Amino acid sequence: MISENISIYVDDSYIVFDQYIELIRYIYLFYANNFKSIQSKIDKYYIISKII
Repeated sequence: MISENISIYVDDSYIVFDQYIELIRYIYLFYANNFKSIQSKIDKYYIISKII
């Protein structure tokens, strides 16, 4: 792991790399949590359809 901030030069603007990774992590966790809830709903429907 690189501890210090890395600035990347993109289109005349600086992106602080650590903050960018944090943003990606938040987005990933958000989608992962949503996916788990969707998956559990699918599992419930699947169990119900098997019973029927």
